[in-house]
Amino acid sequence: MKPLGTTAYAILGLIAVQEGSAYELVQRMDSNYRFFWPRAQSHFYAEAKALVARRLAAAANEATGKRPRTVYRITDAGREALAAWLQTPAAAPAAEIEGLLRVAYADFGTKEQLLAQVRAIGGHARAVLEVGDAIARAYAQGAVELPKRAHTAHLLWQFLRLQHEAHVRWAEWAEGEVAAWTSTRPGRAALDQAKKFFAEAARQASRGRPARA
Repeated sequence: MKPLGTTAYAILGLIAVQEGSAYELVQRMDSNYRFFWPRAQSHFYAEAKALVARRLAAAANEATGKRPRTVYRITDAGREALAAWLQTPAAAPAAEIEGLLRVAYADFGTKEQLLAQVRAIGGHARAVLEVGDAIARAYAQGAVELPKRAHTAHLLWQFLRLQHEAHVRWAEWAEGEVAAWTSTRPGRAALDQAKKFFAEAARQASRGRPARA
């Protein structure tokens, strides 16, 4: 039998916290996972069916008024599977930032195009931070569905906050660097600045400290 994927365990975790209908679980996925596991929502139905087929989850048809709905609940076997999964090592983090891929080949485009990509990366990071601010206010006011799980939400959002604050700082720095260029073609000043950075990075690495831009 094919091993369960990470998305299946994400769903298993959701219904371990609280049972819910397919619609409710997809909404909770969007709230909880979209910034670090966005594929979960698109694969929900296939993975949910796989959990039911393996008896790790149970699906019951209920009616709310005249509208039928399927409610998913975790089984004892599902709790055991979730606990076993939590004991296994996770895959190494993998960043996927299309804007950075475009930055890598910016010398084939224009300075204006490069600046647009840099600003877009910073803009996306600021948008995520705004979501985090709203979530922080909701937790502070007790206006969340499961306030008793604030301790794990704290860990998640602190990671995302620090990550996206770093993206904002990088975007501000990169915009200042590129603004001084005459074009994206390799100029003497830009190459000298890059050489200086990499030399300092090598020195810092030899001393066990990270280099700064």
